[in-house]
Amino acid sequence: MKEIQQLLDITQSLKRQFEGRLDFSLDGRLVGDIGEALVSERFDIELYGKNKHRYDGYHHLPEKRFK
Repeated sequence: MKEIQQLLDITQSLKRQFEGRLDFSLDGRLVGDIGEALVSERFDIELYGKNKHRYDGYHHLPEKRFK
């Protein structure tokens, strides 16, 4: 099914873009990873990485933590 292959290709591309920070695995985490990626890009949030901190990321100026 070509749609499944497209989804796999897209998730591989996103994994490379957010290497070490988000998985984009095809399970229940996918929606959360997509949300974090969108917020990260839109609000210039630097993501810490997978389960490394209590917060998902931070903004450089001023330093604020987002959960």
